[in-house]
Amino acid sequence: QLLYTIRVYTTHNIAQATLSEIKTNDADAIIERLGNDIEYEHFHNGRQYIVFERNYVIFPQHPGVLEIFPITFQGKIVIGGYSFFDMQTQMKRVVSEGIKIEVKPIPPPFTKQNWFAANGVTWSEEWSADPNN
Repeated sequence: QLLYTIRVYTTHNIAQATLSEIKTNDADAIIERLGNDIEYEHFHNGRQYIVFERNYVIFPQHPGVLEIFPITFQGKIVIGGYSFFDMQTQMKRVVSEGIKIEVKPIPPPFTKQNWFAANGVTWSEEWSADPNN
């Protein structure tokens, strides 16, 4: 599995923003969004940025090169105005770079059909009543 985070940094307020969905060259890859989008402030070199963050987990299903295709951000940047009714905006479209990751195959000694790679797994059960009755 791999964690994939998208961050959009801006110095302007954004209205009506969208991000394209994640697509890979592995049609069988399982892609799940983790939680809701996060918005926070970040200071870098004395400048304040608004950061929009979205997190995913990707489960590749085949060994080899996994290519994550570029993500597209599109939104209206607020460039002026003092109220909702006289807001001045400018449409922006930004495309990220694609990413290539080498996915290792299942180790040769493993001969079962289902593979679950983990360093440690704990499973516990609690029953409010006897499950056999």
